[in-house]
Formats: sequence, C-alpha cells, structure tokens
Amino acid sequence: MNRIRNILAYMVIGGALLGPFAIVALAAAADQPPAEVEEGQPKKAELSLWDLLKKGGYVMIPLAICSIAGLTSSFERGITLTRSRVIPEGFLDDVKTKLGSDGNTSAAIAFCEESASAAGRLIKAGLGKMERGVEHVEKALEETGVQEIDRMKRSLKILGLVIAIAPLLGLVGTVYGMIEAFQTTAASTAATGKAEQLANGIYEALVTTATGLTIAIPIMVVHYMLNAKIDSFVDDFNQLGEGFLEICPQKPPSDATTAAEKTEVPEPVLTE
Repeated sequence: MNRIRNILAYMVIGGALLGPFAIVALAAAADQPPAEVEEGQPKKAELSLWDLLKKGGYVMIPLAICSIAGLTSSFERGITLTRSRVIPEGFLDDVKTKLGSDGNTSAAIAFCEESASAAGRLIKAGLGKMERGVEHVEKALEETGVQEIDRMKRSLKILGLVIAIAPLLGLVGTVYGMIEAFQTTAASTAATGKAEQLANGIYEALVTTATGLTIAIPIMVVHYMLNAKIDSFVDDFNQLGEGFLEICPQKPPSDATTAAEKTEVPEPVLTE
C-alpha cells in the first residue's frame, strides 16, 4: 500500500513538474498555418499558445517564478520525505548493535548523529535521558516526535505560499487587463467594432487567471499528499519509540537525581 501511495505521489509530482514544460513545447510547435475559410466569411486571426501567454503582461513574470519555486520545492520535498530518509530501514537494529550488552550510549548517540534523520534525532533524545529512568525517556521521545512532525509540516511553507499567491496574482493581472481593455474601448473613436475590441481585451486579461489556477491546482494536490505522508509518520514514530523502549537498558536513576527528587523543602518555622 505504501509503495502504491509513493508511486502515485511521484506521478503527481512528475506531472506537475513536466506540465508547464510540455505547455511551452506545445506553444512553440503551435505555429501552424491558418485553416482555410469559406469564401465570403471573415478570416479568423490565428494565435499560438505562446503568443497568448505573452499577452498576460508583466504579471506572468511573478507567476513564472511561483511555478519554478513550487515545482522545485515539490520535487525536493518529495525526495526528502521518503520513508527511507525519515526512518532508515533497520535503523533500530543498528542502534541495538551500537548499544551492545553493556549499554554503550556514546556509540549509539554518535550513530544517531551520523544518520542525520528524524529517526536519529528521536532516538538520540531517548538515549540522552536513559540515566534518568524510563519515564524521562518516554517523555523525551514524545516531545521530540512532536517537534519532528512539526518541522516536516513547516517545510511545506513554500508550497502553501505558492498555492495562496498564484491565483491572487492571476486575478490581479486579470483586473488590470480588464481595466485597460475598458479604458481603451472607452477612448476609441471608432463607431463600430467596440464590442469586438472589448471582447479581445477581456479574453487576453483572463490569461493570467487561467495561468495562476493552472499553477496552484497541481501544487495543491502535491501539498495534500505530502501532508498526508507526514501524518503517517506519527504511527511510525510511535512504533519506533516502543521498539526503542524494548531494547533500552533499564537503568535506575542516578544517585544525584534520586536525592534531588527525594529532597523535601523544609517548612518555614514561625517565630514570635
């Protein structure tokens, strides 16, 4: 099931990544001779897709930046958030080997640091609390797991920003384009053809809205799938923590900690 989910995720990311390039390629190849028209009918002007995109104006530049940023972040997050990078296969067995029978925490901590993974940071937090008892280990694992999930979700901020900005940029471009179209039509002194002139201005203005939605929708799908994948890591972290507690040497709390916990603050003595 996880393999099928990963394949679907890569298909969506790949489609989002290759989609705009395919559009550009089709636009470059769309310069075809106009179709023949019947005699007596007005000749319809042929406009390639590339020329239509250029009519979006300067707003197309930030939209192109949003597209590049969103696609790059989608590809990078899709690779970074794979299960093999978050929780390497056989990681807990390697930690158990490093611990050994004598509970060598220094070697296990060094191994966790070298792994540079979320699982490594999770187990490292538990190893650091072994001297204080099982309760402190469980608390450290829980807190670190929450922090790692929150860190992964915060890494999707670029995708969320593109999803929010791209449609708004497209809408702004359309509003400016329609203002210009109405202004040009109002200033025209021609007695006829105003309706056609206004229609041309409006359809050109709508190019930016269509582009913004085309960018935002695939990125939104990728954002949802990556968010769902991060949520699935919660159960994996719980299983990893439970497995670590099973192999974790049960060390009693140190004397200093025990003494500090048992020390009672004396009640103040009232004197007359």
